[in-house]
Amino acid sequence: MRAGLTSAMQTEVSKPAVRMCYLVELRFDSGTEYHTTCYISISYAGNTYLGGNLVSVNGIREALPLEDRAVTIVLAGSQANLQRALTESYVGRTVVVYRALLDANEALIANPLQEFLGEIDRPAFQEDPAGDAALVWHVGAQFSRFEKVSGRRSSDDDQQLYFPGDAFFEFAAQVDDQIPWGRAS
Repeated sequence: MRAGLTSAMQTEVSKPAVRMCYLVELRFDSGTEYHTTCYISISYAGNTYLGGNLVSVNGIREALPLEDRAVTIVLAGSQANLQRALTESYVGRTVVVYRALLDANEALIANPLQEFLGEIDRPAFQEDPAGDAALVWHVGAQFSRFEKVSGRRSSDDDQQLYFPGDAFFEFAAQVDDQIPWGRAS
């Protein structure tokens, strides 16, 4: 058995048929959205995860905690979802994905398992041949942006873009490249 499963979840997993769904939290500045891959809405931890809007969650897999992982979350291309992607500040916003099990009556079995914690990287829009639209959130794990370069440089020109009139890097180009840290010059 996988570590972290409650006894109720272990009992359910041992059955011949298992009903599984994902619960997804998208934490935006304007508020948190709750979605589920289940066709019905599910209540968990005082929140209602809306059913029928979350098409799929792709890329969930077990890995070492520091390994770079990426997940895609596909939402139906409703007007509200598309509007959010076009107007909301989304880069770096937190996403939490839980794996939940349902019993034969489609009731949530206690304590879904957190499968993924990451940050939104970028959106994408898809359209299938039938003309149905979808919003795809590309989400990276917590350490996915660890090696990305921020784009900032230690130059006066770059400093002036962000802080006009600041003279901190005014003489940076004149500094000798060899700085004798910890030893006599």
